[in-house]
Amino acid sequence: MNAEFWNNKKVFITGHSGFKGRWLVHWLLKNNAIVCGFSDTPFTDITDAEFSKSFSSIQADIRNFDLLKEKIDFFQPDVIFHLAAQPLVRESYVNPRESFNVNVMGTVNILDISRDLKYHHATIIVTSDKCYQNDESGTPFNELDPLMGKDPYSNSKSCAELVTYSYLHSFFNELKLPLASVRAGNVIGGGDFSVDRIIPDFFKALQNKTQLVLRYPQAIRPWQFVLEPLNGYLMLAEKVYDDMSFSGSWNFGPRSENEVTVHELVSALNQKFNGAVDIQIDASYSQGMSESTYLKLDCQKSINFLKWKPFFNIEQTLELISKWYSLEIDGEESLQETYRQIDYFENSIRADS
Repeated sequence: MNAEFWNNKKVFITGHSGFKGRWLVHWLLKNNAIVCGFSDTPFTDITDAEFSKSFSSIQADIRNFDLLKEKIDFFQPDVIFHLAAQPLVRESYVNPRESFNVNVMGTVNILDISRDLKYHHATIIVTSDKCYQNDESGTPFNELDPLMGKDPYSNSKSCAELVTYSYLHSFFNELKLPLASVRAGNVIGGGDFSVDRIIPDFFKALQNKTQLVLRYPQAIRPWQFVLEPLNGYLMLAEKVYDDMSFSGSWNFGPRSENEVTVHELVSALNQKFNGAVDIQIDASYSQGMSESTYLKLDCQKSINFLKWKPFFNIEQTLELISKWYSLEIDGEESLQETYRQIDYFENSIRADS
């Protein structure tokens, strides 16, 4: 990210209390942005006193159009990041209507409010790598591939992409307002406490001394450290803010060696704790629920035009994750580790440039 660009920029983030949202808040505050968050769950991280004048948090539902509009109109953001979503595949099978309502209409709300702002600003819509029509061929998906997720969650993200495409070509281009969507998936790192996600499930099993059940042990995923795609989102926002040609959809995925199976990922993580977690495989656990077995992104567009690239391999990623959760389990200050890891990531970028 370009710290100079974000200095005193006003950034509105939906879903700021979620996993990626919290990391984004801290990274922006560290670089002197002014941040307002909007989420249906409280922001539980305690930020340093020096940030108190630069950060505000609103607890509300993204589907509350009138309140959302009121808060955005008042804040007058330079950049909007829309992360608020129902993010879980299994939950989308249990409550498909809720998942579509939140993920599609939440996106519509943001876009409708954004297009009515009477000044220059950029909007970034965060969706998922699961938005693509996955034929299980193993071919990496690029931004021009068909969108047709099968399960309700994935399909809701396909719909969010189509809604964004429609607003871009129906309104934003004519208004000369920058609008982009970003696709990343299987983002891992400290601070994820969601249910039915492999990293928090592992550390729950470690802490509670319970079994860890793998539903799809041979599924290959593009695992990436949380700051990798966030760096892409921030770089894209910087570019598109000044250049409308960067509007559209963008992929952000990991290095190819990070594309390993669920079982390989968990086994490597377990080795860091001397095999303390009892790992079991039970395919019947997800009977009647379909997930892709192979998913990979083609990120050449981001690499070529944004000059973005992923930095960390799977070993570095798991080392950072282990440090963060070990502190959390021991009751120590994990927020300081968040900032240490942001520093480490920024130093990695500077060393590469």
